[in-house]
Amino acid sequence: MSQPAVKRQRNTEMLRAPSVRDVGMSMLLLLAGRASVLGLFPFGVAFFASCFDKSIAYLGITVLSIALMTSAGSAVLTKYLVAALLFWIYTRFRNKENLVLDAACVGGAVMVGGLVFLIYTYVGAYDILMLFVESIVTSLMYIIFKKAHGLIANRKKRTQTAQDELISISVSVGVFITGLSGIVFPYNISLANIVSVYAVLCIALHGGIAAAGSGGLCIGFMSAMSSPSAVVTMGIFGISALFGNLLKSFGRFGVALGFLGGSAVALLYAGSASSLPVTIIETAIGAVLFVLTPNKVQGYIKSFFARSLKLKR
Repeated sequence: MSQPAVKRQRNTEMLRAPSVRDVGMSMLLLLAGRASVLGLFPFGVAFFASCFDKSIAYLGITVLSIALMTSAGSAVLTKYLVAALLFWIYTRFRNKENLVLDAACVGGAVMVGGLVFLIYTYVGAYDILMLFVESIVTSLMYIIFKKAHGLIANRKKRTQTAQDELISISVSVGVFITGLSGIVFPYNISLANIVSVYAVLCIALHGGIAAAGSGGLCIGFMSAMSSPSAVVTMGIFGISALFGNLLKSFGRFGVALGFLGGSAVALLYAGSASSLPVTIIETAIGAVLFVLTPNKVQGYIKSFFARSLKLKR
């Protein structure tokens, strides 16, 4: 006797009031929303779609709006709000998560939002081309953020970190650092550059030599992707991370010393400190903060890279 077909239930998750535990994700969304490349802001929508709790979607859309308005993105606010709203509506009707389909949908949402925006701002075929590229970037960043979020959420159950997951973490960190662009201390010291140095030092300490090199390259490029010096920054961070990793047997001080040595090599190659995208002062501040970080904090950071198996006796 045939069984009656089971009716699929669509997502009917109710909206809820925000709580204190939502502050962290809201801050990350703010940073991702502020990050830009070539005048485009695809990272906020990708992070909202992949990681942000849809039961407080109204908060996410509000944070995304604030991010765009504080980073010269107010002119394109309509595009990304339409995209975020369309993806939220899509999540209300999907039966279950599907990484590829969801990535395609968020890219399509950006495409639709961009077409709505182009109704009154269209200039030429270049706009269509850039919108197509932005949609692809949004889809790719959705997958990257999803992998990074999965690693963070399940880190206590993991024994080691896969290379693609580590790269996803590095790219995500680079995007968040880009969101700090524009925050400058006296003497033109950039907060984004200091955090970049600190992040690369952490990877050099806790990862292998391949992870250090790839992590340095990813963070260096992503953190400076809005400037013409992105490739130079990528090279400096990559070689400095390798130098730091080679000396990690001496602990944090050795990693910091190796990183500073790599930066010195870059300085010798450039011939002038003013031509470097990251100043010696910013590098030194990041290294000092890294050395002075409490062991408990470093232990927490290490949990994202590898965990030893605890055998039951």
